[in-house]
Amino acid sequence: MPKAANSNPNDQITELVKRLQNDLTMRKQLSSNDKDRLKYQEALDQFQTAMHAYQKKQP
Repeated sequence: MPKAANSNPNDQITELVKRLQNDLTMRKQLSSNDKDRLKYQEALDQFQTAMHAYQKKQP
């Protein structure tokens, strides 16, 4: 659902990050085989690592 145009950009980014993590987690859980589950887990791990690195650089 779209947010109001006057929403804080940091809040919008935080919401997008949560949605992406939730989407990867859901796709992993709904995967029909171990190979796909592993791929989604790897993507989720890489995404979380990138977000932690980004957060460390923020003032």
